[in-house]
Amino acid sequence: LLFKPKDIVSGDFYWMTEKNGRVLYVAADCTGHGVPGAFMSMIGASMLNEVVNEKGITKPSDVFHEVRAGFISALKQTGEIGQQKDGMDASLISLSKNGSDDFSAMELALANNPVLIIRRGNKAVNANGEDLEPVLEEEGLKMYQINADKQPVGFQGEQEPYTHHQVLLEKGDMIYAFSDGYQDQFGGKKGKKFMIKRQKQMFMKICEKPALEQKQLLDTKIEKWKANPAQPEPPAEQVDDILIIGVRV
Repeated sequence: LLFKPKDIVSGDFYWMTEKNGRVLYVAADCTGHGVPGAFMSMIGASMLNEVVNEKGITKPSDVFHEVRAGFISALKQTGEIGQQKDGMDASLISLSKNGSDDFSAMELALANNPVLIIRRGNKAVNANGEDLEPVLEEEGLKMYQINADKQPVGFQGEQEPYTHHQVLLEKGDMIYAFSDGYQDQFGGKKGKKFMIKRQKQMFMKICEKPALEQKQLLDTKIEKWKANPAQPEPPAEQVDDILIIGVRV
């Protein structure tokens, strides 16, 4: 877990619970940062607790549907012109606690934020009954991307159902869920964004290392990026909250 709020309080948040033999966890990026973002985070975490822990709903797509309805109700969102479309971009991952030694069924719902899976070997990740094509390959490692629905958990014009993803995992798989704060950080020699391509390459380099070492490497990398050593200007400010959750099967 790498969690670096831009301010003292954060619009990004992480959440986890156990329910009905499954572990559910969320990486969420709410509208805004600082105090406004933190207010949205409080609503989001409260809605997740109510839907999962109190109502007992655990199917990720259904959880997002209920949380979206809660956001719309709590914020009195009607779609009027000029009204803010507050909500959250999020990944909700549900893992069985009773998987075998070889594989475990993962269920997901993804709102604007994809999830990445890195696996060693030639066996492709199977999602929704189909083998995926890797988006990156390097020295026997392959990265697969589970694409997100292009809608937030919150009000957005047409309210489409969230896709229910089912993925078969293998022991040793590394799963990454994250907000966009890391990739959007400015810095480096030219003062540019870090970018998702560079972030994926970073994941490939560190994915087989212990969790604490991965966290330290990610933190060091982004701090060096911000420090901008080739530029005479002072280090770049952090532009957004940063959240990365990595889980090894």
